[in-house]
Amino acid sequence: MSALLASLHHLLLFTLIASLSVEYALLSTPLSLPRANALQRADLMYGLSALGALLVGFSRAALYEKGMAYYSHSLPFWIKVGTFALAGLLSIRPTLVFLSWRSRIRQGEVPDLDEQQRQRLQRTVALELLLLMVMLVCAALMARGIGVLG
Repeated sequence: MSALLASLHHLLLFTLIASLSVEYALLSTPLSLPRANALQRADLMYGLSALGALLVGFSRAALYEKGMAYYSHSLPFWIKVGTFALAGLLSIRPTLVFLSWRSRIRQGEVPDLDEQQRQRLQRTVALELLLLMVMLVCAALMARGIGVLG
């Protein structure tokens, strides 16, 4: 079960990063109706994979790996949790923007997104990706017992 959950956790994290990468790429040029649809689907995949990674990650830590007592004394663990939470908080704004487009997309209309808004959304997604890269470094440190407190 431990290996299965570890594999699922990694697949969910790679799906999360892939979804964000798709969002970044889709935000690199002006919006069209197909891009708006794709952004909504990528953001949904991002949200679902983030939720899955969080649930599987904590169940792994609590039930199948070294236990929460071990991880609670790991600085990289807390940095990993914090960067994941910060990336999640940053994702709220883009998600709300993409959700606000639903009725216009259903009507076959391109949602309003000026150049400044598009660039701001793309920078937010880039920052989320950077935070997830920090999280992956922390995961490697944590797995090797580096940064254990006290």
